[in-house]
Amino acid sequence: MPGNNRNPRPASCCLPLPLPRDPSRKVLVLLARKMAIYGLRDASATMLAMQVFGSGFRRPLALLRCFMHEVATCSNRNISVAPCCAPRMTRDEALLIDALATADLASLAALTDNDDCGRALTVALALREEIDVLERRMLSAR
Repeated sequence: MPGNNRNPRPASCCLPLPLPRDPSRKVLVLLARKMAIYGLRDASATMLAMQVFGSGFRRPLALLRCFMHEVATCSNRNISVAPCCAPRMTRDEALLIDALATADLASLAALTDNDDCGRALTVALALREEIDVLERRMLSAR
């Protein structure tokens, strides 16, 4: 029918994956987006880290900054990141979060199109450990 240009695929299909349900992974997606879009020293990323991690925000924030820098440095391709307000995420963001959550070299290699991303993996391991420590601390405080 002329004039009926209904797209069978909604706009959310451009962002194929839902945000993680795990709160810490969701926060990491938002922090990574802010740093990727506005720069590693974005004030709103710092404020979000302060709200989520409390007084222990400095170390995870510094480690995430380092991780983002290492990923950008070793990447052989552009990494796509959705806007901060997007309710879904890109495949690259899913790989980034998977690399952080599992410290998986295969995820980092797929994300960066580079098999030599050991430095980013080392930072991912340190960040994962720090997030685990903060989560245990918050659970014991309840």
